[in-house]
Amino acid sequence: MRINRLGRYLLPTLLTSAVVISIVLSGSLWLNPSHYKNNASSSAGTNIKNQLNNKPIYDVYSPTQLMHNDKSGSQHLLVNQSINLIGEIKEDIQNFQNVKLQSTSEGSKNKYLKMIQRPDSYVLNYSSAVSMPILNEFMNKRFSKFPNHNVNRIVIPLDDSQHIYLLGDDDYKIYTVSVKRHNLESLNDFLDTKMKRINVSTKLFNNRPLIYFKKDQAMPQYAYLVNVQQQNYYVIRLMGESQNFNIKHRSNGTVYNDQDSKQLTFYNNNDVKYVDERPKSIPSDLNQLLYNNYSALLNSGISLDNVKFFGYNQDDQTTIYRGYVEGFPIFNNINSGFIKMQVVDHSSLRYQFSLASLQIPVPSGVPDVKLPSTEDVLKSLKLMGYKTNKINGIELGYSWQGSSKTDVLVNLIPTWYIRYGNTWLNYNDILANR
Repeated sequence: MRINRLGRYLLPTLLTSAVVISIVLSGSLWLNPSHYKNNASSSAGTNIKNQLNNKPIYDVYSPTQLMHNDKSGSQHLLVNQSINLIGEIKEDIQNFQNVKLQSTSEGSKNKYLKMIQRPDSYVLNYSSAVSMPILNEFMNKRFSKFPNHNVNRIVIPLDDSQHIYLLGDDDYKIYTVSVKRHNLESLNDFLDTKMKRINVSTKLFNNRPLIYFKKDQAMPQYAYLVNVQQQNYYVIRLMGESQNFNIKHRSNGTVYNDQDSKQLTFYNNNDVKYVDERPKSIPSDLNQLLYNNYSALLNSGISLDNVKFFGYNQDDQTTIYRGYVEGFPIFNNINSGFIKMQVVDHSSLRYQFSLASLQIPVPSGVPDVKLPSTEDVLKSLKLMGYKTNKINGIELGYSWQGSSKTDVLVNLIPTWYIRYGNTWLNYNDILANR
């Protein structure tokens, strides 16, 4: 067993200490919320050129869900607040030797679904397909010689030390990766970790795999302190230090324009929009796009804490990154917890994000929220007139909601999100407006 496993037992202790500190901080926050805000503002913008994101690419583009299929075939989504479960599994699969790739199935829905349901295995799910070179980053560059295929899922058998499987939802493609025999002990021992096991099943819905929550589920609410970055930080990051730009103050925000190709707009609600009409390069495929976006995110200085790749829409060349809590995505009506990067007309780039980012979790002091099963949500939507064939996705996620008591605290409320057409809808809002 790896020495790093020690962290699994230390983390709960450290988490307890963090909670105590958070209680003290939250008490101070309620008594004097301006103190945190003023401190955050005074530190923002200092040494801007030297402030660099250092989040590795494999973390931004890591799988977002970990499922376990037991020996009987029952599926469970694994969740733990204090341990990065995906990171733990990554450490156990990063040293494969003598890897070889072979395409073993294509076009068979039945074979594809059976592979996702394979007994005695882990399934690592991406929110959206990634390229093979991006997956290679997650696999410690063991797949560097593989041809480029798009991958949505990784199946890791717990009873077969010589194979893993890569799955692509488009055309139900299954690739078998043969590896030199590796030790399964750590992967099996990992099941002894204390974690929440949510009873789920995987079925095809509108010809795409969908994870069904089989029972009503109690989900915790969270509260986080929020940092609002100063505008000057992004002006220097994205526009440069030349100061050779026009500034226009409008009723809804402030616009910076360099009189050449770049425009940066700060809105009063902390949303930010950046446009570069003459970028150095325009990506030609998904692989190049994901790499280019990662470099742009690092250079922009946008906070990447808990941020992961969420999805890509080829129709409008839009890539979405979201904040995650316990493996579940964060949604908002504005750009908080959300980064949108778009190629426009094959010639320009547009980014949308927020000045606000989550910082420190604090005790919320509120009970868990009971959410209905996936089947009950689908039945309810049908009764309200929503067309099943227009539902393109269902996600259990968290709604970013500002606090009524202070502007430096947000509440994360669990709820279902439904992708209807190409728009994500909050299930609670649907119920409220019926």
